[in-house]
Amino acid sequence: MSTNSAIAKLEAILAFLNEGLQNLPTGDGMTILYHSAGSSYSLRLDTGEQAFVSARPLYDFTMSSTGIPYHVVSERKATADDPFAPSPFRLLEGGTLDIPLQVLMDESALAPFLNDEPQAPSGLTLSNDEGQLYFNGCTVAFMEPACSFYALDLSSHQIRKIESMSIGPGWIAPNGQRAVVYNYNPLWNPNNDAGLSVSRYLYFVVESPGMWQTDHMIDANISELSWLPDGRFLYTAKADDPREGIRLILANPDGTTARMLADNLSNTDFVLAPDGQRIAMINPTSGALMVLTLDTLRLETVATLPGDARLVIWR
Repeated sequence: MSTNSAIAKLEAILAFLNEGLQNLPTGDGMTILYHSAGSSYSLRLDTGEQAFVSARPLYDFTMSSTGIPYHVVSERKATADDPFAPSPFRLLEGGTLDIPLQVLMDESALAPFLNDEPQAPSGLTLSNDEGQLYFNGCTVAFMEPACSFYALDLSSHQIRKIESMSIGPGWIAPNGQRAVVYNYNPLWNPNNDAGLSVSRYLYFVVESPGMWQTDHMIDANISELSWLPDGRFLYTAKADDPREGIRLILANPDGTTARMLADNLSNTDFVLAPDGQRIAMINPTSGALMVLTLDTLRLETVATLPGDARLVIWR
């Protein structure tokens, strides 16, 4: 790619983002970001005030403790004829009135690690010291995803591939030492109706980079997951029977169930509060934004959002 061409592509991205990101959380734990109808908004839980954030949905987004946003812009190229067409992307830092926009990486940065065209990064996760940004990097080969975790050093902008072992995006813990990944079930037996063996693919807890043992089987249908500071994690999972409700499970660090928090939810998506003690979720039928306190299981409706709203982050 010529220098002029590269500059033109960057200018196009900057022009697309020239409105900046507005009304982002201040870090006091009282703001939830969500997107609806192609735009993003913020909601203050203490006042109920809603404000415009961006004229695009923030699908892959996270923020540092000092308020620096990290987000992905993807020029989606997939069509009905070619649903796996690669999408050029930019991983960005900043873009607010106070923090200048900076392109941290694009699809060319992953080329040395991959044999196929990369998909846009997902699952952005800041390390505990906020010096690294972890993410899923996936390609599609033979109609099936192949995913790895990567770490982007936010000082040097060097990229490190952590491990390649998942057939779909997973969730990596902020300490970079554990993850939940989607992979083949070694016990799969289509003629056996008992237990996890009926599922061809399963989610596993993996530990110890360099070894990444996958002997902790969890579930077949995890939809959303958040790590707690003590190493436990929360996740939602759909039942095999569509007539059954969605389960919310608190898991031990090894993936075993510590507590079934709910088994009749209507939505798989949730965001974890900064204090790690509450989650927020939306009822897709009524638009009710509900907050669940984990230790007491007290459920409270705090606002009403559009039915198509999807939660992004709570800060």
